[in-house]
Amino acid sequence: MRAESPEELEKRISILKQRHKKLEVLLQFKARAVIEYKEKMPLMKREVERLEEEIEELRRRREALERAVKDKMKKLKVVENQFKSIAFRKDELIQQKENLMEEISSLERSIEEVEREIEELRNQLSQRISDPQEILRRFREF
Repeated sequence: MRAESPEELEKRISILKQRHKKLEVLLQFKARAVIEYKEKMPLMKREVERLEEEIEELRRRREALERAVKDKMKKLKVVENQFKSIAFRKDELIQQKENLMEEISSLERSIEEVEREIEELRNQLSQRISDPQEILRRFREF
């Protein structure tokens, strides 16, 4: 190895001094950071505990809401089934009503026919009763 000149040595010493100063600044910064970390650590631990408690409370609320939703879904299912049953029964009743209406119409037509026959029979009876000879004949038959 060759020997360094005094200028080179001075330059190297200057560089080493600058590095040493930078290292001292970094060490001071690190020391302050460690002190700050140690001071803030209890506060951060309390904050973490508070957040964990809050998370647990939120978890309990979520579970309660999930149970409530399940209960409501069961009730909704019951209501939907009741609705379907009522709708089906309504359709049955509508069909029964239509059948009864048809039956009523048919009976009304039958009643009208019977009333016409009764009217015809009355007219015939009235014509026979108005004939005196017919009355005598019937009386003798009786």
